[in-house]
Amino acid sequence: KVKKCMNEIGRDLGDEMQFNNLVENRVTKLEDKDQEKAKEMEKMKKRLWTLETNYALVLSDRDE
Repeated sequence: KVKKCMNEIGRDLGDEMQFNNLVENRVTKLEDKDQEKAKEMEKMKKRLWTLETNYALVLSDRDE
C-alpha cells in the first residue's frame, strides 16, 4: 500500500516537473519574441528618423 502511494506521488511529481518545464519553455519563447519585437521597433525608429531627416533636408534644399 505504501509502495503504491509512493509510486503515485512519484508520477505526480514527474508530471508536475514536466508541466513546469513546458511552462518555462513557453515563457522563454515569449520573452525571446518580446526581445525580437523590441529590436525591430528600434530598427523602425532609426529608419523613421532617417526618413524624417532626409525629408527635412529635401525641404530645406527646395526652399533655397
